[in-house]
Amino acid sequence: MSSQSFAKFASVSLNRLLKSLIILMAAVNICCAQSGPDIKIEGEFAVHPSNIARFNSPLTSFNDNIYVAFISPEMKTIVAQKKNNAWSTAIISNITQENPYHNAPSLGVDELGFVHVLYNMHATPWQYKMSTQSDDISHWQFRGQYAGENPGFSTAKDSRCEGDCFDNWLGQGIADIPGNQIGYMFLANDRNGRLYAAFRECNFCGNSYHQRQRSGGIAVYDAGRRKWQRIGGARPWATDSVYSTQGLHFYFDRSNRMHVSWVWGKHYTPEQSSDAFWFNPNFPCYVYSDDGGESFFNADGKALSLPIDFAESSPVIHPDWIRNPQENGYFWGYTEITAAPDGKPFVLVFPRTESKPTVRKSFLWWSGGWSAPTALPWGGEDMVIDSHGTITVISSGIRMHRSRDNGKTWENYEIDLSGPFNIVIDYNFIMHSDAIRFMGMQKNGENSKIRIYTVRFPTGDQDRTPPQPPTNIKAIEKK
Repeated sequence: MSSQSFAKFASVSLNRLLKSLIILMAAVNICCAQSGPDIKIEGEFAVHPSNIARFNSPLTSFNDNIYVAFISPEMKTIVAQKKNNAWSTAIISNITQENPYHNAPSLGVDELGFVHVLYNMHATPWQYKMSTQSDDISHWQFRGQYAGENPGFSTAKDSRCEGDCFDNWLGQGIADIPGNQIGYMFLANDRNGRLYAAFRECNFCGNSYHQRQRSGGIAVYDAGRRKWQRIGGARPWATDSVYSTQGLHFYFDRSNRMHVSWVWGKHYTPEQSSDAFWFNPNFPCYVYSDDGGESFFNADGKALSLPIDFAESSPVIHPDWIRNPQENGYFWGYTEITAAPDGKPFVLVFPRTESKPTVRKSFLWWSGGWSAPTALPWGGEDMVIDSHGTITVISSGIRMHRSRDNGKTWENYEIDLSGPFNIVIDYNFIMHSDAIRFMGMQKNGENSKIRIYTVRFPTGDQDRTPPQPPTNIKAIEKK
């Protein structure tokens, strides 16, 4: 081949190679463009600004239906159901007090499909209704405790509760769910659909207001008998003469292990009120149970007695991590809890006084000991871990941040940049799917609203792995 022919051949080959590279790069770009999430807005509702909260569980899914509870602009507590791709609503209560971060509702669905709603409470007797039919929100039964003509306040006087109502207010409670003077209620299911409730309650309910020893309660619902009972038979579940529990949350992992987190803080006082909780050292804590709440253990496997007290609790992180707590206090009174596919717990903690880049909203995990705190990207406050171990953090943007290496690196996805939104996860949905469903609330005066989103990534197939509850040797030995 002559030098001229070779040059022509090389030129043609190079052009073909360049064209092939261009086609390949275009294909890669198309592939990458298609690898983003599919985003569906399931519904949107106008709400009152006081609907905002961090403790509650207003969103759940059951039998392909979506349920959400909220406070309407007219201050009514509403339940909405999306069934056969259409929304319907029901009024749960015509009276709801304007009390942001306290009186917003929680709901859950038991394994038979009956809907349970907890609403309008801040140290108030149980306000609780249950649907009278499965998969239907048309009719409701009140199963709570009468709390006066104007319920939802933390005192009987403000609630206009007199006579027998007043006497019952100071008792141990007469509702169909145990406890009294309730706040910060949270509902969620285990992997088999069994419904649990966590809440703050009074221990010495008849004492003066600041001497009632605010404690933590957890109850489980027997759908067949239509009866609530305390787990472990303990009243309350956690209590202490010096420290109060706040923000009890729980999560059931793929083996149906129950992971529980909360914050211990000093009881409120007449002099400091809630500042006693915030401006004294407080302690995010964690325990687990392998038998549905009959017995509990610290992360290191040490057996605990019920009710749990402060002395036998092991903090996830110590309050001396907070720098300059005099500015705004130690930890907020709530955590979030989830677990990896292998059962490794992840606890999210939220300092009131941040000192960036180190002290900020963070998560920790247990692996023979609690890890160092890892910052949550973009100040996110909610975490989901799918069946592949991929971590997704949702920030208020709304953005999703995904990591496959325990938070060392993150991929960022824009979901809805019209926020900010306060995010709440549909925990029942995510336990059975690698897709993510959540509610975002935008607090914007008269224009406040909630949106329900379902987000599916390319790996977001249904997770159908059935739960296989583990055998816990320590739990058996304890019995």
